[in-house]
Amino acid sequence: MTDPLCENTYRGKCGGDFLFGQWCILVVTAWNIGITMTNGAMLILFTMGLFPAALAYYQRYKSYGTGDTIIATGYLGGGSVDEYQRWLIECNDGEGMTGIFAAALMPFYGISQVWCNFLFPRKPPSAGIYPYYPSCNVRNMSVHELYCYDKVWPRDTADTFVTGLYSSVNYDPVSPTLFKCCKTPTGYKLDYNRCQWKYTHDKMGEHYDGYWITKCDTNNVMTGIGWAKSPWDDQFHYTWIQCCPVVYLPGVQVLSASQLF
Repeated sequence: MTDPLCENTYRGKCGGDFLFGQWCILVVTAWNIGITMTNGAMLILFTMGLFPAALAYYQRYKSYGTGDTIIATGYLGGGSVDEYQRWLIECNDGEGMTGIFAAALMPFYGISQVWCNFLFPRKPPSAGIYPYYPSCNVRNMSVHELYCYDKVWPRDTADTFVTGLYSSVNYDPVSPTLFKCCKTPTGYKLDYNRCQWKYTHDKMGEHYDGYWITKCDTNNVMTGIGWAKSPWDDQFHYTWIQCCPVVYLPGVQVLSASQLF
């Protein structure tokens, strides 16, 4: 059945059955109204329609009122690689990295998300100006630098924690080979006497596929990331993170990192 209104009014634009004709009238009418508007107004309407979808699709940082931020790392390879610039995968001001997660069917070949936690409430805010911490350094996992602390450079690396990851390959998930470590703010220390290792796999070597199993305990922060080649598939997997407690004890001496390694 042909819609006579559509056929007579919009000949050449609409046609077909009755339901299609009614839909077509709405579309063409809206189009005719739209083209009579100014270019500026049309641009505003177009932008308002696309912005929420684009924001939802490309949103990578999700911050919560609890002081937690979850970063989706997919396709965030590349970018700055030195300690003086902000990385694409890096925690916000006052935060430290506390957990890693790999998506289902990807047994920690890469890292799909990272968890950051606000751990330094007594730190003066940077007011959005980078760097967030005055002293940072970069660790290279490919040369077996798996911890923030380094015996060769104890003064520079003691009381440092993970704040960012870097991958030169732009995949989902990313496979970081560098991580950034920054020194705790004034008054804060890491209690190296109570550090723990959180593994990405069970005792049989099977990697976890649950959500946020490899995560530091409350008031702990990541101070290292490990990877190893699996004897089953001969591929590298991220296997553990090191977590150390954060303490605020200005003027109190805690066990130094050099006594632990």
